[in-house]
Amino acid sequence: MNSETSELASLKLLSDMQAELRDALNALGGMHGDGLLEHYLFNTAAHINRAVEGYVYLRESGRVEASKHLIRTAIEAFIRLQCIRRQPELLFRIALTEFKRGEKEQGRHGFGYNKLTGAWNQAFGNTGALR
Repeated sequence: MNSETSELASLKLLSDMQAELRDALNALGGMHGDGLLEHYLFNTAAHINRAVEGYVYLRESGRVEASKHLIRTAIEAFIRLQCIRRQPELLFRIALTEFKRGEKEQGRHGFGYNKLTGAWNQAFGNTGALR
């Protein structure tokens, strides 16, 4: 099997997997989660779905370099998803890290950090772990 054939076979498999994930997410439409954990898992799965869809599209369009930016995002999201599924208590740490990264990139501070810090302190006490 040459590299072009294996690339096409890999893209076909990935495209099929993305379609299954898309259909599963669509089947959940209108349902309400039981809390922050379920919302995070759902939103992360939706993010992975969009990233993989974009990756496949760019690869099929011959935009290999552009597609590389999306695959890292999907892999990182998948790793976080698996970590939180195994240890749900990591959710607040991961959420805070993502929030701080977003705030740093956007140059804003304020309400969101205070809200997240308050939720952390309510769930785990004021341990100083967020500093």
